[in-house]
Amino acid sequence: LAQSGVLAKADEDRLIDAILRSEPGTMVLARHYHTDPERFSQHALRNLGGSGSPASHVDAVIVGGGLAGLSAALTLLDRGGRVVVLDKEAVFGGNSAKASSGINAVDPSAANLTDSVEAYERDTLVSGGLQGNPLVHVLAAKSGETLLWIRERLHLPLDQVGQLGGHSHARTYRPSTGLAGSELIAALNRQVKKYEGTPMLTTMKKAEAVGLLRGPEGRVEGVRVKHLKDGSVAEVRARNVILATGGFAANHQSGSLVDKYRPDLTGYATTNGPFATGDGHRLAMDAGAAAVDME
Repeated sequence: LAQSGVLAKADEDRLIDAILRSEPGTMVLARHYHTDPERFSQHALRNLGGSGSPASHVDAVIVGGGLAGLSAALTLLDRGGRVVVLDKEAVFGGNSAKASSGINAVDPSAANLTDSVEAYERDTLVSGGLQGNPLVHVLAAKSGETLLWIRERLHLPLDQVGQLGGHSHARTYRPSTGLAGSELIAALNRQVKKYEGTPMLTTMKKAEAVGLLRGPEGRVEGVRVKHLKDGSVAEVRARNVILATGGFAANHQSGSLVDKYRPDLTGYATTNGPFATGDGHRLAMDAGAAAVDME
């Protein structure tokens, strides 16, 4: 690449040095971009803090460090993205860490498969009392590749399967080594932590998203963050914002989303952690986002 003028000789030397010492981020990028040397060099130099892009550039800020947030973070990191993950709590995991049942999926590799995406979709609509929510189709249709990603990328077998309530087939997969939620979060944390200490990943804990930053045309350009330890407020700007804050059942304040959508449940206890107060829903709705099936 240096001979062709694509890279400076110094940058090529840095990439070679990183590969020879098996620098984790560089090796992951090499696997993903082995057929596109120019994109590999661009992202790898950014990972190493080189000339691939400005040091201040952030591809995505992810609000919430549970299963959804960490999965999004790892997916972006593996593809060369620069990511900020923030969470109100002192540790990542959220309600996901407490989940015990497993991951529902139609596994195309299962022996003697009688299940189908259509059956999974139908079961979900019937048991949830839903009327054709298109997101249910995405959930069911993508479930097989999600299961494969967990097994191959997180190295978590999910080797047990059972039939749980609301399902017409055995499609709830769980590990034999422990509770599904805690094992999934542990596996995700192991992979995400490999990017810590690199320019690719910034984590912010005890940090609450209190507002979205908007550009002159209304486009969301980042998040306003309150540091809960000292009350200071900062801005995190990014090309994309991913809201993965979980549910809202633990918000018992007057005028909460529970009051709005399920007033019959106001005052009831919840298995959700105290952090599940609908922060992401509020941020999105305040920005003009529509909601569906909030009940």
